[in-house]
Amino acid sequence: MDCKKNRRNIFQRLFGLCITKLPDNPHCWKVVENKLQIDLQKAPELSKPGSALRFENENRKILVVHFENDTYAAYNNECLHAKRRLDPVPGTETVQCCSVGTATYDKSGKVLCGEVEGNLKTFDVTLTDEKLEVHLI
Repeated sequence: MDCKKNRRNIFQRLFGLCITKLPDNPHCWKVVENKLQIDLQKAPELSKPGSALRFENENRKILVVHFENDTYAAYNNECLHAKRRLDPVPGTETVQCCSVGTATYDKSGKVLCGEVEGNLKTFDVTLTDEKLEVHLI
């Protein structure tokens, strides 16, 4: 299968520099009882389809992507091939490793392209009253 790739230069891929940023407001999220809780009013970076943010602490690296039709997906933000972070691929419902291998996964975490065995860990996501909740179990 021919997967669309993020436009990256060789140095960005060699060093695994991801495109997706951390939230501007560090107070827009917290982890409570195995749930990542995101206040979308404090995280405007996730307001449009195609947007994404990284949420990281000493225990976890989570990527949250806002897809078309106002659906959200959350992933363990570590590619199974190179242990590098992931980025959404614009115009698709896929995420891709930021390394040279460009392992690519569909919205559900299934491998589409790249030298990787196994599917990406995903998390259930619920949206209520401008709050996004990622179930980390």
